[in-house]
Parts: sequence; structure tokens; C-alpha cells
Amino acid sequence: MYRICRSVGLQLVDSVLHRVSSNGNSIYGLIPAYHTKSSSLHYSKFVNQSDKSNPEAEKEAPCKQYTTLARIFNINTPKYFGSSDKVSIVGLDDIGMAIVYTLLVKGITNNICMIDMNEDILKGEQKDLQSSALFLNNARINSSKDPEETRESRVCVITTGTFKGRDEQDKDYISRSAGIVRAIVAPLAKHSPEAIFIVASDPVDVLTHVAWRLTGFPKQRIIGTGTLVDSARFQYLLSNKLGVAPESCNAYIIGEHGPKNSVPVWSNVNVAGVRLADLNPQIGLDEDPEMWKDLFQEAVNTDETVRQLKGTVSWSVGLAVAEICNAIFTNSYTVLPVSTHVKGEHSIRDDIFLSLPAVVGSEGVTNIIRQKLTHHEASLLRRGATNIRSNQELTSKIKM
Repeated sequence: MYRICRSVGLQLVDSVLHRVSSNGNSIYGLIPAYHTKSSSLHYSKFVNQSDKSNPEAEKEAPCKQYTTLARIFNINTPKYFGSSDKVSIVGLDDIGMAIVYTLLVKGITNNICMIDMNEDILKGEQKDLQSSALFLNNARINSSKDPEETRESRVCVITTGTFKGRDEQDKDYISRSAGIVRAIVAPLAKHSPEAIFIVASDPVDVLTHVAWRLTGFPKQRIIGTGTLVDSARFQYLLSNKLGVAPESCNAYIIGEHGPKNSVPVWSNVNVAGVRLADLNPQIGLDEDPEMWKDLFQEAVNTDETVRQLKGTVSWSVGLAVAEICNAIFTNSYTVLPVSTHVKGEHSIRDDIFLSLPAVVGSEGVTNIIRQKLTHHEASLLRRGATNIRSNQELTSKIKM
């Protein structure tokens, strides 16, 4: 019986169990390689000893077909953990981790790669999340300092950056932030040449333009979070005042992200098709006796309020990025106010990125919705475009 096992059964089992998946991530076609390494080494040792010079050792060693793995599984096809919708997040600050957590918990993807220069944070966050695999749809979570680990990502999210110092000049802040983006975008583009890039770092409109120049990707595959969070807050505040659900209130903030040059499109705010401007022609203006404009001011000032209270805006950005990713992975053609290339829209003649309602699908931004704006709204939009162009010129000296 032993001779039969060794000469026939062992040869057959060995030919099956030693299949290694083409990507090198698993062995036996069953589980990750690190689970089987010790048993493979043990078996190799057995084979080396299995010669005529040491017949006793050969008799004592078990046949490989009787190992725990071989006995529990009927081997059919290789297993691959994680979906093909790989998302790589660069920068594990509060914003980065909020994005990771939201993507996993909402089930938008179960294939995450986290990139940061702090190895302790990387290891800690990875182990913390891996320990929760039971609750996260058997997620595949990797982390590394090496951008090569992001290879074949479908979406790359850039969150790394810094806040503007209290006394820091705009040009210094913009140049510093653009330099950080420059250091990470090129390697990401090299390893994931078909990816869609989402920029979630401030100043988002300028940095989205920098990412576009650096990658050389088609403009529709570079998306900034822009005024998406601002618009979400705006809809929430309006819905509270109107007494309806936020999704029942159609309202957008467009233009440059931030309190200075963003534009509330009051002319198109509506509930079930009923335009508020038809009921109150002065809505949102300084002359409005009902002071609806205060809702807009609260929406765009919330960023600063949250930073003063807790340090950074994280959960709302995480949810916003998750919404963009969901539109990409499901090819839903959802209309979102994101920062995109707007040359030719609303008489804008420069290669700039700012927020307009955009249709987002599997290829990125497929269309821009051409809203009918009032003269006042269009004027404010172009003023923001001029400011963005000036800020972009501060990054022109950065080598691409």
C-alpha cells in the first residue's frame, strides 16, 4: 500500500496541489501562499529525505494527500479574493481612512490598497480592518509604501495634502500642495494606466488640473470632489427648511470649491419641479426678506466650522468619494457636481477644472449638464474661473 501511495497517488496529488495561480498570490489554488508555505517546506524536506540512504525517515513521513488542506478540500478551480473594482487610496489621514471605511461598509468595493509613508499607521489600519473581514464581504485589504502595489487599480483616490497655514501666502500653499501631488501621481499613472483618478485634496480644483497635466490621461478620467460636499450640505439645509427628504430637493452649488467663489444656483432650486424662484423672485439675493441666502453661507462655511471643532472634515468627504466610485463601478450615469474640465462651458475659454453638474459613469465624466443660469450666476461662475486660472499659473513652474 505504501509503495502504491508513493509511486502513483503521491505523483498525482503532487501534480494537482503544486499548481500556483498565475498572479502568485495563492498556492494549491486554494488560499494565500503564507498559509501553505510551512506545509510545502515540510513536504520538500520529506522528499529530500526520501531516498534509499534513509528508509526510516521515508516511512515516518505522511503522504501529502493526507495533509489537512488536501483532506478538507476537493480541488476544482483557483480562488481569487477581492473584486476587480480595485480602489487605491493615497494618504491615510482622517479623510483617507473615512474613504476606505465608507467604501468597505457600503459594499462599493472589497478590494482596497492603502498607500502612506507611515508604516506603523499602514500596518495598524490594515490589521484593524482585516480583523473585521467577517463584516466586510471578505475584503482584500493591502497596504504599502510602494506605489507599485496600486497596480491595476480601477480608481485611484488622492487625499494626501496639507491645510493652509494661518499666515501662509496663497502662492506658497498652492505650490506646496501641487508639489505633493506631483510626487505621487506619476507612479500611480504608471502602474494603473487605465484608472480613473479622484482628487480629494485642497485646493481641489487646482490640484485636479495638476493631476490631469501630470498623467496625460483623457480629461474625463480626472475628477475632483469639487462642490459635491457643498451641494450635499446645501440640499440638506434646504430640505430641513422645506420639510422634505434631501433627495427630494434638487439644488446645486457650482464653480470654485470654497466660500469665496462658489455659486448657488438659486434659479434652478426645485422640489418636484416647482422652482422656488418662481414663488420668490428674490430668493437667495441680498434683497430677499426671507434670507434664504443664509442657507448657502452655512453650507460653504461648514468646512471651516468642522475643522475648528474636530480638526478636519472626513466623513462627508468619504461619503462623497464613495458616491463617485459607485457611479463609476455601476455605470449609473449619476449627475454629480464634481470638478471637471470646463473649457467651452458658460463662455469659459481656459483649460481649467471647476464644478458643474456632470454625468459620471464607468468612463468617468461622460457629459456636462448645461444649466440655464441667470446673468448674475454666470458672472459669479466666470469670476471663480478667473481666480482658478490665476492659481493654476502658480503651478506652471512645476515640472510635469
